[in-house]
Order: sequence, then C-alpha cells, then structure tokens
Amino acid sequence: MYFLGRCFRNGEALGRYHNPEFTMLEWYEPDAEEDDALETLKAFVREIPESKSLRTLTERAGTTSLFRAKPLELTVAEAFEHWANIRLVDGEGLFDSAFRSGYEPRPDEDWKTLFHRILVTSVEPALPDDQLVILRDYPAAVRTLAQRKPAADADRSLQVRGRWEAYLGGLELANCYRELADPHELDDFLEQEQRTIQDEGRTPPEPPPGLRNYLAADGHSWAGVALGFDRLLMAVSGTPRLEGVIFFPLHDSVQTSTKRSLG
Repeated sequence: MYFLGRCFRNGEALGRYHNPEFTMLEWYEPDAEEDDALETLKAFVREIPESKSLRTLTERAGTTSLFRAKPLELTVAEAFEHWANIRLVDGEGLFDSAFRSGYEPRPDEDWKTLFHRILVTSVEPALPDDQLVILRDYPAAVRTLAQRKPAADADRSLQVRGRWEAYLGGLELANCYRELADPHELDDFLEQEQRTIQDEGRTPPEPPPGLRNYLAADGHSWAGVALGFDRLLMAVSGTPRLEGVIFFPLHDSVQTSTKRSLG
C-alpha cells in the first residue's frame, strides 16, 4: 500500500532543501522488515534511468551514473567511526569518545543532542554524492516508532533499531522503519511525545485513531518508507534547489513580499 501526496511541515527553516509544503511518497510492506523495503528502494532507484519516460531527462541532466552506481551500505556506527573518528556507544562513552576526537560536548547536551550534532556537522556532509548511500541500524537511544533489534554478539555496547536512511546526491532522500508493533511500547512513545510537545508550549495532536490496534494486528511485521519526492526530482533533473522542481514554492512568495516591502 502506498501514498503519494502533499505533506506540510513548518518545523524546519525555509531553505534550499525544504519547503513547508512538499510531496511525499510513502509505502508500507506487510510481513516485511527494513531489509525488504531497502531492496524495493534500490530496485526503484535502478529503474529510473531505464524508464523510457525518464531516460532522456537523466541523460540530458547528466545524472544517469548516479542512479546506476552501486549503493554504499553501512551502519550508523561505521559512519561515525569512518567520518567523525568517534566510537558510537550508549551512555557516557559517547561523550568520552567525542571529547577525544576534538568535540566539546556542551553542558546542556544530552546523548541524543550530541549524536545529532555530530551526524549533521561531520557525517552527513562527508557522505559520497555520486551514489545511493544507506545508513542503517540507528541507535535505539534516538526514540522512533521503529522496533529494537537484538544486540549483536560482536558488540553489545550500542542498542539499535530496525531503521535506515537513504541519501542520494548527498541529500537525505528516504527514511524507513521496521514499524513498532508492541502496543505498550507504542503507548509509551506517544505519551512521551505529547509530554515533550506540551513542555515546549505547543498543543499536542491527538494520537492517530486505531494506530495501536492496526500495527499490532495479527502479529504482522510492517516495513514503512517515507521518501521525499521533490528531492528525488532534484536528483533526477540535477536541480540544485527545491524551488526548481515544485510549482508554487514559498520561496517565491517570500521574495515577492520582500521586493514589495522594499519598494
């Protein structure tokens, strides 16, 4: 089952890669795990330059090789080790490793905040931009609606979830969860999310009706993927900014308003 349509998100700054209204492609695979959904994504990406309707566009834009290149797959922990020289572990060990590598954890930073700072400033900018890149096995400490995976025998220092993110042309493209099916863990997650939103002075939305029963129904395992369709169009057409591939970008309205106010 899939959905292709408009989404709205105003929690990010308007910029080169974000518009408050955008198009999302989402699909859910029943009786599947994140690895199954990853194979679907890779097949989808490979098919783009082979499609009769898109081949001319990728050839003209010079992006054919991007879609035909062999994907690079690695865990988040491997990416931190390779590009930030940091051993990604649970607890205080992350702060010690970050400090030894030249990062100075801030007094108000918790584990999650430090993790995201290193990811955004050191790991993501270093990812290859000439192939599909998959970062998998995200830390369990970053709470999402993804199931925890059993601890690996080789390394029990980091608990992870069944989650991956895909990057294309150096830009985050898609996010996948092995959907959380435990109804009690799901309730706990939603309650914590609502408390966090209230603490920030915002009004929390009502939990999606039926979600608890739907995800846990019949013991099915679901893999869900959310893909930024506009960003995919950017990669296909070689367009450097988001407003180049959407019809009514907010950037245009802001520029028009600015020109009028200046006068």
